[in-house]
Amino acid sequence: MKSIILLLSVFSVCGAAMAQDSRQVYFAKAIEGKTVDLTKVLGEAFEVMYKDRESIVVVKYDTLRKVNVITNSCSDTLFSGQVFKAGNLFFLQRKLGEGRFQITALCLGKNSVRGLVDIFDQYLLLIRNVRAGKYKELIVAENTAEVRLKPEKDFIQGIYNELLDQFDEAYYTRSFLPCSKDGSDFCN
Repeated sequence: MKSIILLLSVFSVCGAAMAQDSRQVYFAKAIEGKTVDLTKVLGEAFEVMYKDRESIVVVKYDTLRKVNVITNSCSDTLFSGQVFKAGNLFFLQRKLGEGRFQITALCLGKNSVRGLVDIFDQYLLLIRNVRAGKYKELIVAENTAEVRLKPEKDFIQGIYNELLDQFDEAYYTRSFLPCSKDGSDFCN
């Protein structure tokens, strides 16, 4: 009987040690600074070539709310939120709730962009790294459900340069001009 109890306690301790960290990761506050209108940087629409796929990306900017909306040719929203520039990166942030922000980044080259087609994967990689114990100096609050990070521009710039290095570049080949006044149709 003692050996069964001992065996059960070993399994329960091992099971607890192997439990998956499922905490969500957010930034505790927004990056502050001047917002960027990505239509002035990227244009309103352009063709992106990524690995073996091609897609048209449409960028719209709401001047009242200072919000960029990026969609693909299937009308899937890749991003909707504010954009800020720091160094070589454009930080894309969206408010998820009170004290909860998701921040990702884009790095632009002459005819390339890194991080645009990987926005969701990029944030998942950040979450995985935080759960693995990286970036402890950015943690401002944590509990069993979530971890909140502080968005110090200098520090997260290094983090996102590191994260973006793990993704392939997408190449944008040509811009499209809007054919209609509302910008919904594009011409070559």
